[in-house]
Amino acid sequence: MSKRTPIEILRLTGSHNLKRALAYPPKEKKIANSQPARPLMPDTLSPEEKQIWKTTADLLEKRNVLTACDGDCLALYCQTFVAHRRELALLEKEGRIYRTSRINKSGLEIFVMDKNPRVGVVSDLEKRLLNLLKEFGMTPRRRFISDDPPEESKQTPAEKTLAELDAALGRTN
Repeated sequence: MSKRTPIEILRLTGSHNLKRALAYPPKEKKIANSQPARPLMPDTLSPEEKQIWKTTADLLEKRNVLTACDGDCLALYCQTFVAHRRELALLEKEGRIYRTSRINKSGLEIFVMDKNPRVGVVSDLEKRLLNLLKEFGMTPRRRFISDDPPEESKQTPAEKTLAELDAALGRTN
């Protein structure tokens, strides 16, 4: 489904969809009321996971993204990160393809090249890591999260742009 076109743009372009857009106004986005805070580090983390926790928590805390209720999610990120690192090291050591033997239909042993099952494990961990990175806004696409809480504004982005244009042209309402 495509992104909804703002009503102001529909008005400016004289769109035939304006009547429908006015009949079904956009829903307001809800913003969580959680205050930025650093969660407590679980005791169950390994020393390597604790190091990842400290580094990641420092980064997220500077960006005011972390709240007290994010501890479990951050712990899961640290565990997944360390597991991915270990599996990737083993995969590099073993190789992506390995030689194995099988018995063919006539009962003779044959040697074949097969994909290392660890490739799938590493791929799955990478997907999990990417989803956790998205949750914390640590991907390039999600990095738009500002350090300040969003300001309440009555004007939409299109109205702000029109107001700036009017001001630049010296027009008053």
